[in-house]
Amino acid sequence: MSRFKVHQRLLFKAETVYHLKPLEKYEILFSFLDTSSLERLYANTGRPPVGYESLLKALIYKNMKNISYFSDLVRVLKDHPDLAIVFGFHPLRLPQVENFSAFLADTDNGMLQEVRNALVKQLIQSGEIRGKYLAFDSTNIPVKVKENNLKTSVKDRFKKNRRPKGDPESRLGVMIHFPKPFQKKIRYFWGYRNFVLSDAWSELPLVEETRPANVVDSKIILICLAGFEMIYWGKYKEGKRTRTKFVCPIIHSRKFREEHPYCPWMHPQFVKAPVVLPTYRWWMKTSVSRLLMGVEGSRKSITCAVARKGSSPGYWNWSCKIRVSGDYRLSPITVLLPISQFYWLP
Repeated sequence: MSRFKVHQRLLFKAETVYHLKPLEKYEILFSFLDTSSLERLYANTGRPPVGYESLLKALIYKNMKNISYFSDLVRVLKDHPDLAIVFGFHPLRLPQVENFSAFLADTDNGMLQEVRNALVKQLIQSGEIRGKYLAFDSTNIPVKVKENNLKTSVKDRFKKNRRPKGDPESRLGVMIHFPKPFQKKIRYFWGYRNFVLSDAWSELPLVEETRPANVVDSKIILICLAGFEMIYWGKYKEGKRTRTKFVCPIIHSRKFREEHPYCPWMHPQFVKAPVVLPTYRWWMKTSVSRLLMGVEGSRKSITCAVARKGSSPGYWNWSCKIRVSGDYRLSPITVLLPISQFYWLP
């Protein structure tokens, strides 16, 4: 093998000569992002702004690379035009620091949560997130106020009733660490606490929420991906550790199941086993009623008793009795229909 000549100039880029693809992983990651929720930010009139989808991708890259400041991120985009193209920026019209600041200030957090939820749903459908074991943890987020800077002189620095002027919404929290074995050290701070629920197998986060620093782990209510409050199901031993168990309210609560008979997320752990439902009154849509009864433009009342997972994802077998002009058919009819074909009337 010949020695590499350091001072030799290349006619082509190093990625082309040596078949390198350093940006491929970012292209794959951003291809799965559903940023349709950000389309609501675009105005119908005025000068076209910097692409919000591109700003979001650049901010994700900033967190992945642990870039501290927006000015450093802008400098990276100027030095690496290929990376800017991956984000969706024009190499000659790159965003400024003010564009990133305005995007974070003006964008509702709910829009960003929609992007995250869509990505989590894709990971569940692909089997990357199993959901069999979940891990819950929190981390402290101190804010940059003078009360947290021990080099400054502040009266009543950690008095909980005296909130810092730099961030009035922050609260007083406690950090405990062990500098030496069996030596506990307590430190107070003003800030927030971030709570994360993640999948234990893949270590991927499912739900995150930021609360004031005075909120402890035991006061957090676990919410599943469908937005339902999970039910506390006691504690159990796993080796030398004691773990807390939370379960699905649809499966373990009969009263809750009467109001919410199926999982909106179609979670694989929910649809894997047969689910016996109480008797409800459902109205079939016109297209489905034509399919079963051959009656044009009529809606037939249908009573569903048992629902099981169908042969296709998102479809269930419905064992039903169909009522026509007040008469019931003696034998139930089992059909394969998607959940979206029904809506419940109380």
